[in-house]
Amino acid sequence: MKLLNVIDEMSPAFGGAAERTYQMSRYLGLAGVNVDVLTTKWRLDKEWLSKLPGGKNYFVDALHCRYLFPFGARKWLDKNISNYDVVHISKNWSLLANMTAAAAVKHNVPYVFSAMGFVAVHNRSRLLKQFYKKYLTIPMIRNASACIAVTNEEKEDLINAGAALEKVYLIPNGIIHENFLHKDDKHFRQKYSLGNRKIMLFIGRMDPIKGVHLIIDAFGKRRDNLEDWCLVLVGTQSAYRKEMERKTVEMSLQNNIIFLDPIFGKEKSEAYHAAEFIVVPSVKDAMTIVAPEAACCAKPVLITNTSDFGELAQCGGAIEVDPTIDSLANGLDLLTDNECDRIGMGKKGFEYVVGNYKWEYQAQKYMALFKAVSRPASHNAA
Repeated sequence: MKLLNVIDEMSPAFGGAAERTYQMSRYLGLAGVNVDVLTTKWRLDKEWLSKLPGGKNYFVDALHCRYLFPFGARKWLDKNISNYDVVHISKNWSLLANMTAAAAVKHNVPYVFSAMGFVAVHNRSRLLKQFYKKYLTIPMIRNASACIAVTNEEKEDLINAGAALEKVYLIPNGIIHENFLHKDDKHFRQKYSLGNRKIMLFIGRMDPIKGVHLIIDAFGKRRDNLEDWCLVLVGTQSAYRKEMERKTVEMSLQNNIIFLDPIFGKEKSEAYHAAEFIVVPSVKDAMTIVAPEAACCAKPVLITNTSDFGELAQCGGAIEVDPTIDSLANGLDLLTDNECDRIGMGKKGFEYVVGNYKWEYQAQKYMALFKAVSRPASHNAA
């Protein structure tokens, strides 16, 4: 089987969608599937991508202006898409995704669509997104041979957008436990001058939907009880991040709340292990990858009930709260209390996630789905 994996941004800095596409390609490649990747050159990490086993990587130019506008993608797709048995398309709100879906229909190549986020319109640019959804997203969903959801809520979202129930498959995010074995608390603390304060950690994209403003306000509300703590916020440089940095200064919390640029590999593992717990204050999310990564490091999580990973709280590895300042502040009270068994919570989360979410398990589900919808092996002989 020959698979084309399509996503518009490929760098570990882009977080969940890029990471999921990368690991899917990696584990399918290790299982013997011939996987090529098509992406844009926008902030591309070629070295990272080059480590994928087998297959070829293809890049097209792109202009970034709110959305990524790919150049040369249509020509490349018309020339090459017929070489594949099945195409996997990642991300909603992606013009490369829409171009690929249109080319697949034109050349009669089956494709599977992963929204990797909600199709329903949220936050800014609502009118533009409504137009985009009606004329680009919904046709792409309806023409897909199958759609993949990460959570049950995302599955319902796809069905509401027009996907047939029998064509929506649930395949959660996977984790690689071995990537989070490295631990060096001293090095991480010294590098970022954190001293001996206890750490609560956020890792993610700096965007309003991730709820960083909520956790900052919650921390500020409990500042008198958190003198021995610091909130470390790791995320991308963005206008929202600058706004949050100004916010901490206005609240006189700049010594208690530390902003760091994205970290990867061993340093990311160090950050998780150095923290007492992880915060996922998202206003809306589709199973953030951060929560299972935290669980891999046996760390408890303070997570909002709009992050769609409630099973981590059900197994005892997290405290789940509403995405409000007061609820997050109450969650901070519980997790910073001296009587809180953070170690015990971390162990429960670890056992649950490692037992259910390894990438090896998820790759088998992908392979079965792609084989079921792919073209017959004889199509190239026609």
